[in-house]
Amino acid sequence: MRLVVVLLALSLPGCSEGQQTGVLVKSVIDDLASQRYGTATARYNRDESDILSPAAAAAWRRGLEHQDATVREWSVDALARIGDPEDLPLIVSALDDPFRRVQETAARGIAEMDPVAARIAFIERLKSGDPMQQMLSAQGLGDLGDPIGVDALLAQVGNSDIEEAVREVIAQSLATISDPRAIVPLATIAANTANGVQLRRNAADALSTFEQEAATSALFELLDSGDSYVEEVARRTIAARR
Repeated sequence: MRLVVVLLALSLPGCSEGQQTGVLVKSVIDDLASQRYGTATARYNRDESDILSPAAAAAWRRGLEHQDATVREWSVDALARIGDPEDLPLIVSALDDPFRRVQETAARGIAEMDPVAARIAFIERLKSGDPMQQMLSAQGLGDLGDPIGVDALLAQVGNSDIEEAVREVIAQSLATISDPRAIVPLATIAANTANGVQLRRNAADALSTFEQEAATSALFELLDSGDSYVEEVARRTIAARR
């Protein structure tokens, strides 16, 4: 019955392109809100060119205010794919959505639309006191692979005032970006027994990805670190480089 209603609406004389795409988007949103995810996905895939057209943007903007988190997630993704620069502030705002998947979708969307704006947003949130936002931002900076973002990551990776779970993600992001300035801080973290086990291990793993001689020298220092995992990472990496 719902599909019949949609088809009838699209066949009405004088129905504009925006109204037509609005009907399509609403049908997807209704299915998502009713947890008919398979139906929503099928309709989305079938009508993707229309659903992701500029004419559909207005309907997706309304979806950003929907009470259902999955609707908001899809709305953020759709607006990022449509790519209207005027929607960028709305997608940045979605970084503060209480639903994690909406935040992650917003982070990917911003990075795709405007990497510079993404870097600014991530650095700002990395300095916040919200661990979830800090982890999201650290991951976002790592995914960007932007050397300019390294300074912000380096400033926080050794900051004992922030949660170690955040610093663990930062260590992984530093490995992704591979800026040699990270070698000394990572080596210091991996060697410091006052740090948590997982943080030290993440730092050692990150350090093992650097091929510079300074990284190899630092790994030699970790052969007697007091953590069997860290020592094995150092031993294995050194052996591979001989």
